[in-house]
Amino acid sequence: MVLYIIPKGSKYNVQDEKGRIIYTIKKKGFGGKMQLFDASGYEMYTITSDFSQKHPSFDILLDGNPYIMVKCKSRFLDPSIVGQGNMGTYWLKSQDRMRFELTKDDVNIGSILSQPMPKGDVQFEMTINDKEFDDALVLFAVCIDFSFYKYKK
Repeated sequence: MVLYIIPKGSKYNVQDEKGRIIYTIKKKGFGGKMQLFDASGYEMYTITSDFSQKHPSFDILLDGNPYIMVKCKSRFLDPSIVGQGNMGTYWLKSQDRMRFELTKDDVNIGSILSQPMPKGDVQFEMTINDKEFDDALVLFAVCIDFSFYKYKK
């Protein structure tokens, strides 16, 4: 499965290979929360962020409860992000901060490619094994965006 996560102002549109918007990620208020909605407008997940430490961290919540806890481990040498939840441990690792290999419990399940856009934003191409796909995983692109492109500390 290939998905494209494209920033549009304070939100992201998630499109399939045919250009259909299948998810929207919208900012909620001023507190750093974002919500993932399906194409019908149903709220699926909320992501909160914490930029108070050296490396940013994120909580992906399902019905207000922790689903995947995500933390940027390194921003420069061996850029990486780890996500831990009930379904296993996810790693996003890169050599160049452009192509991130996605593993689950040490098995490669896909990748996220960062693609700079003309106005300074970055869009993402996510390729993932269909059997391993979970709706919440598209939020990993937001974690990459804020950890490596939008976060200044």
